[in-house]
Amino acid sequence: MINRSLPDVDLLYIHWVNSGCPNRNKLREDRDRLPVSLSLYEGLLPYFTSLRDEPLVNEIDEAKREERSIVVTSDWHVPFQDKEALKLFLNFLYEYQPDELILNGNINDMTSFSAHPRIRDLANVFHDGKNEREEWLTIAHLLRQILPDSKIIYIGSQCHEGWLDAWVQSSPILVEDYNYTLPGWLKLDDFGIEYEPEVYDVLGNKELLITHGTVARSKGGNSAYATMEMEGTSIIQGHTHRLAQVFKTTSIGETVAVESGCLCQREPWYHLKGRRLMMDWQQGFVLVNTNGNSFSTQCIPIIRDGEDKPYFWIGKELYK
Repeated sequence: MINRSLPDVDLLYIHWVNSGCPNRNKLREDRDRLPVSLSLYEGLLPYFTSLRDEPLVNEIDEAKREERSIVVTSDWHVPFQDKEALKLFLNFLYEYQPDELILNGNINDMTSFSAHPRIRDLANVFHDGKNEREEWLTIAHLLRQILPDSKIIYIGSQCHEGWLDAWVQSSPILVEDYNYTLPGWLKLDDFGIEYEPEVYDVLGNKELLITHGTVARSKGGNSAYATMEMEGTSIIQGHTHRLAQVFKTTSIGETVAVESGCLCQREPWYHLKGRRLMMDWQQGFVLVNTNGNSFSTQCIPIIRDGEDKPYFWIGKELYK
């Protein structure tokens, strides 16, 4: 979209096909931006005649300025992520280009820190943790390449990411070192990723909170519903590896409780007590749209075809 009046445009960064129309799909594929000279732009002026009456940026309604598209994802459990599902999700982000990406806790499994801390094991545990971290650093670098202009927020959790704190507290030296906090350990600053310790307030008025959460009920949707009841406001939470959306209407208004699914392996990589053939987990993520005053949420389930390949639909568009 050209957000300037025609006389002020010196260069037009856009692809053109033989028909003389912009090829949006091509632009999405390689994201090259080819400069087109002013003379060529003037030659194509008839196509842009309709833009003459379009409002300039400073005339756009303020509500329009605040429109944001947000993608919420949780529970990747790197290095135990489902690589096929994550690849599909990253390809979607590349095309969708949301304004914000929320990494809602348990993105990293932090498995090296899962045992109860013992001071004599400190060096070995952090050595193993650094090896596990390498896979996250590769993914984080790729995320920033895919979303060069998007805001990315990492929300900490009290469970898996919280294990790091238990080990750091066992050393008076590490506890004062920023490198051994979660944002320091995961090098979030290097990738321009913001950190929220537990909760992200989407609208800034506590009407929609995103948190990894600690509640885990036996049925899908019940965990987020319980969190919504405790907080008294709309909630998007992770933690359960389930995908669900539940609404509640009162005399005050309508609230929604959402569980944001997972992108980890569908079979547990840890020891289970007793025999369990199937986990009640669902891969997927959540779309949020807001204009700063109101919002809508949509759960996107990742489905499997006959060859067990992941895919999903958003409206009429198929991603696979």
